[in-house]
Amino acid sequence: MWTQIKTDLHRHRGMHQLFAIVLGILVAMMYAVAALIEAQPLLNKIGQGSNMTSLFPAALVVVLVVMMLFSVMFMVYLNGLLIARREHEFQLYRRLGMPQWRLNFSLVGETLISGCAAWQGGS
Repeated sequence: MWTQIKTDLHRHRGMHQLFAIVLGILVAMMYAVAALIEAQPLLNKIGQGSNMTSLFPAALVVVLVVMMLFSVMFMVYLNGLLIARREHEFQLYRRLGMPQWRLNFSLVGETLISGCAAWQGGS
């Protein structure tokens, strides 16, 4: 089973690399926004000229939540695109007698490995 996952990851490495790179960039951007939220000297500097010291961190939290939602939606969309492009391959596996649970397990394994690579690349 693990050899199947490894073979599929190698065969479709271009799509998985795109998946990992884009999500890694999104994760890095989310870490940067989270660091801005916690940067007290920066917030004090911004708030010196106005009374809006609490508005800036709140806006950054909203940006962070939107980025998180976008990342999840993008991951689901890209994973669906990858699965749709491989529909003929899955049909062949099914005709050759691969059980559905094994096919599902290999897809989940590929997705988790790609997601972990993206997470590690972004942090």
